[in-house]
Amino acid sequence: MKGKSPIMGQMEKVYRHTRANSFGTRARYESSCRNFISFLDNHYKMKNLRNLQDKHVVAYIQKRQADGIAPKTLKNDLGAIRYMHDMIPNVKYELADNKELTKTFLIKLEKTPA
Repeated sequence: MKGKSPIMGQMEKVYRHTRANSFGTRARYESSCRNFISFLDNHYKMKNLRNLQDKHVVAYIQKRQADGIAPKTLKNDLGAIRYMHDMIPNVKYELADNKELTKTFLIKLEKTPA
């Protein structure tokens, strides 16, 4: 059994030191980010969360859509990923919002009720 990946440790540190939002929201965001981080680890062998780019987010969206994940869940995941990204110091890349992602990468994000 191998240990925790470097980026999983970085993600856990972000959540260990955050006090924003309710306990439920933080738990939900952390769960979403765990899924995302294990995807990054398996597909990109990423070592540092500071290197997170739009291409990683788009690949994750496409995988989740292929898995049949509901659009509302997917948008919640994207919110969690952006929240985590905002907490990482000295990031190398800014992440695009949903509108930019759909325009630039031609992905389809369905409209969801508020």
